[in-house]
Amino acid sequence: MLRFRFSMCSGPASGAERLVSGVTATLSSAREIAAGEPLARALCVLLIAFWSLRVIAMAFIFDVRPYLTHWFYRLGYHAINLVFIYLLAVYVFAAWKGGKF
Repeated sequence: MLRFRFSMCSGPASGAERLVSGVTATLSSAREIAAGEPLARALCVLLIAFWSLRVIAMAFIFDVRPYLTHWFYRLGYHAINLVFIYLLAVYVFAAWKGGKF
């Protein structure tokens, strides 16, 4: 009998798999995204939703203060948040302009 915990939607690797698939989709279709193809815009909208939820979750849902015990951890946490916000801005710009640079 299959159990839910063995499905592809759960497990610690599912978040990493989503990140890798998003990066792969972006890099493999960079020309189409820059040209403003409709499917590329749909991909941008999907990634906008993903990164928006990721930024909201990091800002308001997860409490990471107990884990930020060293200045190096705090620096890394804020750096990764800036990268996530940058990615969100890039996809918003690509979906908004879509080949009209």
